Amino acid sequence: MKIVGQFYVNINTLTKIWALIEAVPPPPPINLPNIDGIAVTPNPLPPGVSSTGQNTAVKAIILVAALCLVFVMPKVWLLWAIAGVFLWNMVGSSDSPQRIAEKNKRDKALMTAESAYQALASRLRNEAGPEGFNQRKRQLSDMRHEYQGLPAQEKAELDMLHQTAEQRQKQKFLDRHFIDSASIPGVGPAKKAALRSFGIETAVDVDWHKVRAVKGFGEVLTRAVVDWRKACERKFVFNPSQAVTEADRNAVRARIHTRKKVIEAALAAAPGELQRMRQEANVKIAALQPQLQAAARTCAQARADAALLR
Repeated sequence: MKIVGQFYVNINTLTKIWALIEAVPPPPPINLPNIDGIAVTPNPLPPGVSSTGQNTAVKAIILVAALCLVFVMPKVWLLWAIAGVFLWNMVGSSDSPQRIAEKNKRDKALMTAESAYQALASRLRNEAGPEGFNQRKRQLSDMRHEYQGLPAQEKAELDMLHQTAEQRQKQKFLDRHFIDSASIPGVGPAKKAALRSFGIETAVDVDWHKVRAVKGFGEVLTRAVVDWRKACERKFVFNPSQAVTEADRNAVRARIHTRKKVIEAALAAAPGELQRMRQEANVKIAALQPQLQAAARTCAQARADAALLR
């Protein structure tokens, strides 16, 4: 048992709990389908729309044929050139309205399919893969380090009480001076109500910019309210004998103790939590894997369909 002030850290217990946490293996990595390895047959193009490969092949044949005819019968080369241009255009242009519409349709289907696949794959990795498990382990590790540092944090905060004693004492003093009971030139009940509506109730709440933001408070009235706060501050006298009260110390200890209990509960429950995450991962894999396979096939089909017009 290690004792720091009033803070107790059972090192052996923490070590045993962490050993149990480390003993839980993460879920196995998610095996994503190989979309490129899925064999699919592209859906045929509509009548009148040829694939990029077909267009290219036919145009190449026309070009070769035209060149051959020009070489064989050079005297009528102009005729062959005109015929070649005519046939070239007859094959179909890559920017024809029908082709553009079909290409956009297939590209949109591909985008939708890939988006759905990626979303499902990401969900499966986060919910059933080691990513979510390891992220939780990192959070627990951070909590463990925080827990080990709580004694030092408590000591630092208790020491800080002395450094901030005068400021805190002044804040408490100003917080006892209410605007409603103050006599401030030009600030009557209606103006005081306006200040209250903006959360300005005591001298500690008074700030030039906060007061200036209240409707009806110009430079003159804002100055009057700020001057009233300064007058309150001048009345403050620091009392060293009450610099740090037992209530101040107890507030720090209570806050640290509460955090300590929260971390202890989380770490104690962590081995069981991680075991459940691993078990639930297997269930989710069984449930989502068929959906992922179907999404991968849809994606492969969309890729094959879109490739015809690229």
